[in-house]
Amino acid sequence: MSREALLLPIWELGPKKRYIYTWTCCNCGRSRINIMVEACPDCCTPRCAYCQTTKVQVRQSAFQYAHETQA
Repeated sequence: MSREALLLPIWELGPKKRYIYTWTCCNCGRSRINIMVEACPDCCTPRCAYCQTTKVQVRQSAFQYAHETQA
């Protein structure tokens, strides 16, 4: 973190990065399936070691960030 960033108030640093995890079915290719879903909604194949898992950054609006920091 830069020295200037350390001198700024916390509410001026911007929103904290948030992530979710999704996976892609290796059988049918359906993507963006939430990691909490155990089987593919299209082909009903359970997630396995061959299904690719992806970390996705979730955008947070400035309004949501301001609301959370004031609470």
